Amino acid sequence: MGYGLGGQDQTVQAVCGDGVGATISAGNTAIWTFGAVARKVIVSNHPDSAAKLYIVWNAAATGEASLTNWDAVLSARDYAVSPDGILIKTVDIYTDVDMTDQTNVQVRGWV
Repeated sequence: MGYGLGGQDQTVQAVCGDGVGATISAGNTAIWTFGAVARKVIVSNHPDSAAKLYIVWNAAATGEASLTNWDAVLSARDYAVSPDGILIKTVDIYTDVDMTDQTNVQVRGWV
């Protein structure tokens, strides 16, 4: 997958602070971090997911995303793309049901 006009850069997976493949329990948040600042980020929710995901771009710490504080909300099959012109280092995600990193949710970016 490329980025931009004719871009051939590969995406990289952000690392979940709870551990790769970790399960995040309903009503909790986890933060995903990139090794280097990403120019563009895509967060995707699995098509069969029952989770609704609440996303905060560039969260300072886990717990910023909530039912009342979010930059994007994803249902099953949805994805969110980071806004143009900002660099992303972290993504905090609140989930309303249990979800698993890299199974129910993917956080990928171009660094």
